[in-house]
Amino acid sequence: MTGQSSNVVYAYALQVDATTPATGVFTALRRRTASLTSTIADIDDGEISSNRLADAPGAGRQTHAASFEFNFRELVLDDLLRSAFASDWVVAGVNETLSLGKAPVYLTIVTETSYLGDATRHYTQYTGCTVSSLNMTFPQDGYIGMSVDVSAATKTYPAAAPWASLVDADNKQKLRTCTALTEVQLATKGADPLAEVASIVTDVDFTLTNATEDLFDVRQCDPKEIVLGTATIAGNINAYHDDESDQWYKDADDTEEMKTRWIWKGETTTYQFDVPQGTNKSPGFDTSSTTVAVNLPWGAVTQSPTITKYPN
Repeated sequence: MTGQSSNVVYAYALQVDATTPATGVFTALRRRTASLTSTIADIDDGEISSNRLADAPGAGRQTHAASFEFNFRELVLDDLLRSAFASDWVVAGVNETLSLGKAPVYLTIVTETSYLGDATRHYTQYTGCTVSSLNMTFPQDGYIGMSVDVSAATKTYPAAAPWASLVDADNKQKLRTCTALTEVQLATKGADPLAEVASIVTDVDFTLTNATEDLFDVRQCDPKEIVLGTATIAGNINAYHDDESDQWYKDADDTEEMKTRWIWKGETTTYQFDVPQGTNKSPGFDTSSTTVAVNLPWGAVTQSPTITKYPN
């Protein structure tokens, strides 16, 4: 039977450590797009035969990676946020806050392709997975999007389903920007208080990128473990050009510090993204459309950005 994307199941569960595959309950992921790839390095030692023919390269180290794009749904993708931030949600009253940490959160990701005739290839298991990059987009007209890139340590083909039970991710409402995004606050001078942006904001986004390193053992081709290094966070606020957004140019010249806060609401839960200290980058100016647009790029430094969730 020819495979159809709609027939492929992607599921995940949290691991107890970096190397032990998860068992028990797995959660099936709703996604816009998904891909999993493996790359095998060539071992080319330059050996040639007497007739000038180069010897075929051998198979060397393997690396595995995945990319997913989701619609953001409250309380559904929080484990992926944890893996990107390498920390856990800290509870304080009704609030739960996530900030950059040094304790990687590892996942087991499984694909099910039960349409294949060969039953031994129905399941592919990726172990020791960690989120290497996270991107969130809040477009002018559309659903809030969340994309992740994942690095995996090992790939195996279990003979049977790795899970004791498989549950679907909660079918919570997809959040539309125009109904969910309730506040965009900004201070382009570090000493100024946060204030709601009065300019017409067209879209905002942010990206968290984790440097990763595959730790290879001479006794195996797959990485033994994947560790996280430096985290870099940056984003953009885009608006139409007016008196307030024009001030962004002057403030970027006068100071390097800025801060921003975005708040978006689901059915029962509100999420708040805070950059307590960032750097102004050079604003952009676009006159190619009917209206004049301004882009304010920023980078996060010194203090960790946070995501806080609390009941509406």
